[in-house]
Amino acid sequence: MRFDTPLSFAQHLYEQYSEYLDLTSNKKSITFFDQQVRSWSALRDYVPPINEIGFLLDNMAFAEIKKFLHQKLKEEKKVTLDEHLKEAGIVVDILNGRKYVTDEGGLMPYHFEAWKDSVDEEQFAMLYKERDHAIIAFNPSEGLSWDEEITTSTGPKEYKHYNTYNPPLYTYAEPVTEFPLSEEYVRPFFELFLPNDDERLYVIHWLHTLMSRKCEDILVLIGTQGNGKNTLMQLATVLAGRENTIIGGKSFAKEKFNSEVMKRKLVNLDEFAIKGIAKESLKSFANDFITVEAKGQDPVQVRNHCSFIVANNSMRSTELEFKDRRFTCPRLSDKDLILEWGKEKIGRFKEIMDSKEFKIEFPYWLMNEVETQQISFPRQLNYITPHFYALVEAAKPIWFKEFKRQLLYKEFVTAQDIYKATRTRVSDSRIEEELEREHEERTQRDLKPHIIATITVHEGRTQYVSKLYKGESGDDEEPTLP
Repeated sequence: MRFDTPLSFAQHLYEQYSEYLDLTSNKKSITFFDQQVRSWSALRDYVPPINEIGFLLDNMAFAEIKKFLHQKLKEEKKVTLDEHLKEAGIVVDILNGRKYVTDEGGLMPYHFEAWKDSVDEEQFAMLYKERDHAIIAFNPSEGLSWDEEITTSTGPKEYKHYNTYNPPLYTYAEPVTEFPLSEEYVRPFFELFLPNDDERLYVIHWLHTLMSRKCEDILVLIGTQGNGKNTLMQLATVLAGRENTIIGGKSFAKEKFNSEVMKRKLVNLDEFAIKGIAKESLKSFANDFITVEAKGQDPVQVRNHCSFIVANNSMRSTELEFKDRRFTCPRLSDKDLILEWGKEKIGRFKEIMDSKEFKIEFPYWLMNEVETQQISFPRQLNYITPHFYALVEAAKPIWFKEFKRQLLYKEFVTAQDIYKATRTRVSDSRIEEELEREHEERTQRDLKPHIIATITVHEGRTQYVSKLYKGESGDDEEPTLP
C-alpha cells in the first residue's frame, strides 16, 4: 500500500486503529495506544517503509495527520458526550472543583468573571441556574473510557459522572498466552534482583495487585547503586500506565500541597528519605481516603488510588521502627546490573519496555505467574522480611548500637564505656528508656530481644550486666550481632 499524501496515511491509521485512539480531557490531545500523539516518534512503529511514502515526514505533515485524527474522533465523541451533557453546560471536576464547559464533544476550561449586569439574563441563567451537572471523576478500578457513565458515592447522587482514567495498553489488547520477552528479560532480572525466593514471589504479587487496585503497603527498595531499583520502577510504570504515574520529588510529602497524587495510580519516589514528617505523611498516603490540597484551593477528601514505591541507596535513609506497619522491605541483590548483564543487554531491555508488544505481554506474564505458581498473600499492612529488621537496626542511634555490641562481648557496660567508643554522652535514664522501648517493641512483634541486660549499681556507678555474657538468656545459640 502506498501513501501519497498525509491524509491518505491518516485515513489508514484511523481505519486500522480507531479503537486504540482516544481524546483526553484536553480537546487538543490525542491518545494512541496509551501514548500522547505529539510528534512522529509516537507513530514510528506504524510508519511504512520509505519507498511506500510519497510525502515528506515533516512537522506540517504530522500536524495535518493529527488534525484529521482529531476531527474524526471529535465527530464520534460529540454524539455520545453531547447527548448526555446538552442540558448541563458546565462540568465540575469532582476531585479538584475546577469547572469546564462542553465544547463540540470535548471539555474546555471554564472562565467566567463577569457580573450579572454585564451579560444578558439568558446567559446568566444558563451559567448559574441549578441543574444536573455532569462531574468528571478518576476511577482506575473501573476500565471505562472518559465518555462512559460511572457511579460514585462522592457528590450528589443525581449528578452524572464521567471517568477520565486512561487504562494501560494491555487492557485494550487481546490476552496473550506466550511470553518470550518476559521470559528472556523479566524472569532473569527478578531472579538476580531479588535473591530470596519468598520475597521475589511477594514482589510479583505486589505488582499483580497494582494492576487492579491500590497496594496497601509501600514497597521500599534499599540497596546498592545500579542494582536494578529503577528498572523495577519502570516495570511498575508499564502496569499503571505512564499517564497514571508520577515521579515524586525529594520535597514530596514534606509540604501541605500534595495534589499531584490526584488522578494517579502509581508514585515512584527515588532517593526519598523516609524520616520525620515525610515518613508520617507517606504512611497516611497508604489509607483509602486522603485529604489533598492544591495552591489557591480548599482541601478536599478523595479516594486514594495511588500505590507507592520508594528507592534508596543507603540504609541510613530510613528511620523505620518495629511498630511501623506500612513498609515492605525485601532484601535486594548487591550485584551491579551492568556488570552482570552488560550495557548492551540493559539497553535492549529498556528499549523493549517501551515497546507496545512488551506493554501488552508483561501484565499477562504476571497473571500467568500468579496463577501457575499459586501466589497468594493475605491483604495486610506490610509483609515482614528479615531485611525490615535490618533497616530498623540501621536507624538506631550510633551510641545505642555500640552499647548493644559491647553487651555481647563484655560482662558489664557503663555510660562511660559508651562515651569512650562514640564520644556521645548519654544519661542512665536515656539508656534505660531505649532498652525498655526495644524490649517492648520486640515483644509486640513476638521477637526475642537481641540484648537482655540487668541494671546494677556498683560503687555508686550504674552498670548494665549482660545476661547473654553470663549464659542466662535461655537461648542455646551463640549470640550474634544484630
